[in-house]
Amino acid sequence: MLSTPFDRSSPFRAFQMRAAALVVPFFLLIGIAGPTPVSAQSAPQAPLEQTPKAAQRTGCQTGTPAGELACLEPDLREVEQSLERQLQRLDRLLRKAERSKGTRAPARLAASQAAFYDYRSQFCKLEGVALAGVSEWLDVRIKECEMRLTKDRLESLRDIEAYLES
Repeated sequence: MLSTPFDRSSPFRAFQMRAAALVVPFFLLIGIAGPTPVSAQSAPQAPLEQTPKAAQRTGCQTGTPAGELACLEPDLREVEQSLERQLQRLDRLLRKAERSKGTRAPARLAASQAAFYDYRSQFCKLEGVALAGVSEWLDVRIKECEMRLTKDRLESLRDIEAYLES
């Protein structure tokens, strides 16, 4: 027998009641506040230094492949520069850390980075074709994939650095 919401025989009744107790006030708050009209004249303009980085870039605009690429490419360069700085810090740390002295850890780091770039290139081309086919969005999907994988790699290297420093 299927239980209906708030059925007394349901083992999740207490949870259902708590969830309803949270949701109802939320919708009441929205109903009281009501929709807020927004007009272009009344919206304050943020100074240029407070606008998002993407909006400050020439050509950066969502909705078109060229505009998306104009947003993604500078961001990807920035993340790749962070990755290179992280690699340099990690290499220095591996060379001086007691637990990695006498090992091939620095060489393995360099080899793993070369393998990462090869993997990223091939995988993102595959993912781009799978998601966009040969459409005009192919390059955008490839850059999005490269951004995601590069951020993941950066996070992994930061985790290794934190472990070595502990």
